[in-house]
Amino acid sequence: MDAAVTDVLITPAVVQQAATTFATEQWNIGGAWDALAATLSGCDGMAGHAPDKAAVAFAPHYTSAVQGAWRAFRATMRSVGGISLCLGATAGHYLRADHHSIISTPPTMGSGVLLNPRAQPSLPPWQLSRQVGKQVTTDKTMAMPPSVLGSAGSSLPQQLAELWPTGDPSKLRTAAAAWNAAHDRLTASTGKLGTAIYSVTEGNNTRDARAIDDVWSKLYASCNDATVLQALPDLCTNIANACTKYADAVEHAHNKAKWELVGAGVVGVVVIGAGLFFTPETGGASDAGAAAADTALAMSILGPIATALLGTVTLIAAGALAEHVIQAAENSADKAPNVQPNDADTQGLESSLEGAVKGDHDDIGAARVPDLNGKSLDEAEQELADQGFTLKNVTTGGYRHYSNPDGSEVAIRPDGEVIRLGPKIDPGPNQKNYKPRYGPDGLRTQQHSTGERVIFP
Repeated sequence: MDAAVTDVLITPAVVQQAATTFATEQWNIGGAWDALAATLSGCDGMAGHAPDKAAVAFAPHYTSAVQGAWRAFRATMRSVGGISLCLGATAGHYLRADHHSIISTPPTMGSGVLLNPRAQPSLPPWQLSRQVGKQVTTDKTMAMPPSVLGSAGSSLPQQLAELWPTGDPSKLRTAAAAWNAAHDRLTASTGKLGTAIYSVTEGNNTRDARAIDDVWSKLYASCNDATVLQALPDLCTNIANACTKYADAVEHAHNKAKWELVGAGVVGVVVIGAGLFFTPETGGASDAGAAAADTALAMSILGPIATALLGTVTLIAAGALAEHVIQAAENSADKAPNVQPNDADTQGLESSLEGAVKGDHDDIGAARVPDLNGKSLDEAEQELADQGFTLKNVTTGGYRHYSNPDGSEVAIRPDGEVIRLGPKIDPGPNQKNYKPRYGPDGLRTQQHSTGERVIFP
């Protein structure tokens, strides 16, 4: 063992459970992103349409915020998935690579889909988590929602078209609810992820625990918008607030315009819902002069209303959708940990683990166990005999127990699965730190306080 490595105080089962939690929560975060995108796809044109000045002003700020959120969602998915794979690999590596597994930041990150928790060949059956029906993806992308600036024109005179609010309060509130839901799901997942990390690192000051905690602190730190799991939910809330404020302002403008236009007796104008129409029948005032007077009066009423609405958009742009808020989310996405399993002493963790199973790492006292997959019992015994193994006993549970001169031990389960028991470990003077347990298969195990699981014949 590397002399610089402190005794690992982490139970591999806890690490593997944390890996499963990260896999599940990546699935949930991806689901939140999917649900948000699906809802926003039906909110096209919600800001209104040109030449409505308020709509034209609101759209770019909202679009910039969505782009920042999409970027942060992608970074979150990549980080959570990478940590899940690292934790799963680390659990196996503790058992088969002398506690040398670490989490590190690679220069590049691949793409594709990998199953998690990974059934590392070196991980014994008692340690493997059940397949949770989820997949860890190393990357996820999402198409941007449709434009919130509609393409519809206006039948109003140009002077009035620029003043009449065309936003859709109903769609805006639907979008706000979707953004709030995304915030809630993100914060719920963050809480579960934090609990999983704490279960691994609590009271642990080993190198590996510090590395895990360091990676997590780059993904989330409370009230620190430099971390994406803080900045992204905050941005979701801000976008929701922006949509709600704009919806309220548009609705207020519609109501105020309707009552003031009707109350002023503007000839030839009818207000229906959120639309403003000049009617063909003007009640006797159909000459050009009367129409011009109607337009002038309507402009005098709509002008202040439009100015107030535009002022609300300006406040939204300086507050909820401020550039620094969006930039914080984008920066946090860039700083999110981009991790993948890595072995400290070999070119890749996978080859390291496979080598440990086949006995390529003599420094951990590994037996040279041949690949017995698909072999009959007779063939398996012959393969073991060729490697110096002899049958030692058959347990009451049907396990066939083999050993070789170097002290390495192997058991073949009744279902044919091979378990590497490794060299016998003597508890020595610290016997009190071991808790003996007896399984139904007749094998005696001892759980050390450091988290090591020692199996004896």
